[in-house]
Amino acid sequence: MSQENDNDDPMEESFAQAMQPDALMLMLIEKLEQRVNSNDEATQKKMEFIIEQQAKFGTDLQQMHETHSEEIKQIREVVGRLATASLNRFTELENKTTTLESDFDAKMASLIDAQMKTEATVNETTERLNAFINTVERLLSEGRGGNSQS
Repeated sequence: MSQENDNDDPMEESFAQAMQPDALMLMLIEKLEQRVNSNDEATQKKMEFIIEQQAKFGTDLQQMHETHSEEIKQIREVVGRLATASLNRFTELENKTTTLESDFDAKMASLIDAQMKTEATVNETTERLNAFINTVERLLSEGRGGNSQS
């Protein structure tokens, strides 16, 4: 009978009905808070991962910058050495060219001088040969056409 009375009591029944929506609402709020907390944890983990990746990216970028700076420094050193070596080689070639030009000019002057002496000698030889020919011709003409004195 007590069970029947409990179930038959309209006040208890209406209280139980009134409490059910609140209990249901409370249960829904608790579940929502759990989901929000769970989402907060997942979001927090995602944010931590992103921050870690950004830090790693920043470190990698810094290392690349340092490596790039070192490579640029090495390239500048190589270019500087190459420029110096090229300049030294050009200076050496210029000096050799100047020396060769001077030698060539001196040898050309000697050759011109020798050619002028050769021409003078040829002219003198030609004059002497002509004089000799004239003398021989004169002697031959005197001997043939004239009296021989023997």
